[in-house]
Amino acid sequence: MNQTTLELPLVPVSFNQTRYAHWRVVQRKARPLQEALLLLLRTSDLQPASFIEAEAILRFKARRRRDEGNFRTPLEKTLGDVLTREKYLTDDTPDQYRFTRLTFSDQTGPAQTILTLNWRPL
Repeated sequence: MNQTTLELPLVPVSFNQTRYAHWRVVQRKARPLQEALLLLLRTSDLQPASFIEAEAILRFKARRRRDEGNFRTPLEKTLGDVLTREKYLTDDTPDQYRFTRLTFSDQTGPAQTILTLNWRPL
């Protein structure tokens, strides 16, 4: 398996902020994450793959308690969608794509998402 690391200068918008929002609002709030992923993927060494396993570490400006699922769900979904739209995967079904773990950094600092993608080339 090959490994690619992507460092995004943002964190996903919490699911709590978009849960009852109109779909256009959800789309607008997700756009910065999608665009950052697209840019980093296009300049990375990732190639079309038969399988991708992803994990993420999120760093926030302030230390406080956070619910993993509120950040995992938007990140997992957006990453899977971008990987399939850009043809790195043919589909984001479990036999081709798995998001295994999301953790929060103990360090505080500028918002950051570090994605590690383990992938098997076609």
